[in-house]
Amino acid sequence: MELESEGCQKYFRPCAKLRNLGGVIVVARRDTEASSAVTAMLARWNLARGLGKSTYDPRKEPTILAEAGSFQLEFRYLSAVTGDLRYSKAAEVASQAIRDAGADGLVPVHLTPAEGGKPQLMPDRLAMGALADSYYEYLLKQWLQSPEETHHRDAWLAVMDALPSLVVPDPRAEGSGSSKLQLLEMNRQGGLMWKMDHLSCFVPGMIALGLRHMSDDELLQNSRNETWHRMAAGLTSTCAHLWMDTKSGLAPEFVFLDKMKSGEKTIPRGAQHSYLRPETAESLFYLYRMTGQTRYRKWGKKLFRSIVEHSKVAGGYGSVEDVTVVPTKKMDEMQSFVMAETFKYLYLLFSPNEAFDLDRYVLNTEVGVRMLWGLAWSDLGDFWVLGFEVYRDDGNGFFAFIV
Repeated sequence: MELESEGCQKYFRPCAKLRNLGGVIVVARRDTEASSAVTAMLARWNLARGLGKSTYDPRKEPTILAEAGSFQLEFRYLSAVTGDLRYSKAAEVASQAIRDAGADGLVPVHLTPAEGGKPQLMPDRLAMGALADSYYEYLLKQWLQSPEETHHRDAWLAVMDALPSLVVPDPRAEGSGSSKLQLLEMNRQGGLMWKMDHLSCFVPGMIALGLRHMSDDELLQNSRNETWHRMAAGLTSTCAHLWMDTKSGLAPEFVFLDKMKSGEKTIPRGAQHSYLRPETAESLFYLYRMTGQTRYRKWGKKLFRSIVEHSKVAGGYGSVEDVTVVPTKKMDEMQSFVMAETFKYLYLLFSPNEAFDLDRYVLNTEVGVRMLWGLAWSDLGDFWVLGFEVYRDDGNGFFAFIV
C-alpha cells in the first residue's frame, strides 16, 4: 500500500484521514507509512491558528466542528509509538484553539474559516449529528486515552450537562410505559429543530461509555447518573426504531418529527437512502454491555437480518436508494464503514464480554482499537495496539472480526 503525500495534502477530510490513517496504524501497524501520511497532513496545518485546512477554500469556507475535533486520538497515538511529538502537538493545538474560541458545552457546528486569525465560534445550529458528532465523542475518548488530561473530561461533562436541552420525549410513548426519547437540534435563535439524524445515534453509546468510566462523585452531581441512564435507554430505543419502523428495516439518513402530540416521523426527500450506517449498532453494543438486557441483542439481530436481506449483493453490501420501498434498489457502492464499523459492532454485540475489554481499550470513531493508558504525554512509554482480522463468513456474508 502506498500513501501519496500529495493526496493526503489535498484531501484533508475527517472520514478520509481517520479511515486511511487509522487503518494503517491498526491493521498493519505500519508506523513509517502512518508517519508519512500525517507529515503530509501537517503541511496543511495552520499551527498559528490551530486548525488544518480543508479541501474547501480555507479563506472563505467555515471550519466544520467535527473536522477540527476528531483526529486527536490518532495523532496522539502516533506520537506515542514513534516518539515524534509533532503529531500530539498538532492535536493539542487544535483542541486548545476550540477551547480558546469559547467552546463550553454544546458548540455550534461551524467555526470561522481556517485562514483569518484565531478561530471563533460562528452563530449556527447546535447538533449532535452531522458536522459535529465525533467532536463530542473524542472529548470523552481523549480523556479515556490519557486520564491525567482532565480538561477533556471536564469539557465532555459540560456537554452532557447541556445535552438534555436537545432531548424530548416521544409523544407516542406517553402513558405507554415506553422510555423512547428524541434527540433534536437547536437553531441559532435557540429554538428546537424537530429533526433527528441517524448520525446522532452514537450518543446513547457514548453516554453508556461515560457511565462506565466516570467516578461516583461525578455521577452524583446534577443527577447525572439517573439522567444519563434515562437518556441512553430512551435514545437507543428510538434509534433502533429508525430501522425497524421502515418497510425494509433499514434506517434513513434522518427524519423530521411532528412536534405535536402525534409524534409521527416523516422521511423527507433526500433522506430516504441508507448507507447502512453504524451508529445504532454502536449504541446497541454499549447498552448491552452496560445493562445485559437481551432486547439490545434482539434489536441487533433485526438490524443484521435487514441488512443481509435488503442490501446484500455479489461481493458486498450496497447502499440502498429508498428504505421505504421493497424490493430495494441498491446503489453501486459500499461504504467502508459497513465492514469497519457496522458489522464490527454487531459482532461485538453478540460476542462474550471477555472478547473485548472496554476497560483496557478505546475505539476511535472508525472503530480502530486504541489501548488506554494513564500516563502524561511527557512520559511516552511502550505502547501498543491490537489489530482485527477477518474471522469467518457464516454463510450469510457476515464477516466477523476478532481481536
